[in-house]
Amino acid sequence: MGLFKSKNQRQLEAEIQVRQCKTRVQRFIRNARKLQQRYWDLGKQALQIGDRRQFRQLAGAFTRTREHANQWDCYLLQLETLSV
Repeated sequence: MGLFKSKNQRQLEAEIQVRQCKTRVQRFIRNARKLQQRYWDLGKQALQIGDRRQFRQLAGAFTRTREHANQWDCYLLQLETLSV
């Protein structure tokens, strides 16, 4: 089962898990940035047609998405620091 693993094997498995985690976080950040750009474009469109209510909703979603992406950027930096 893995009850008695060598130190090198445990270290290798930990490194693999860290790499997988970093990849997932990077993918999340990339998708959040794409979503953020989509909110930006929709917000501009809402302003063009004069829909202030929709614009405010999109601006809020844009801000929340930006904050989440920035927060996960910080997590990724911490993960990189820990893996060094």
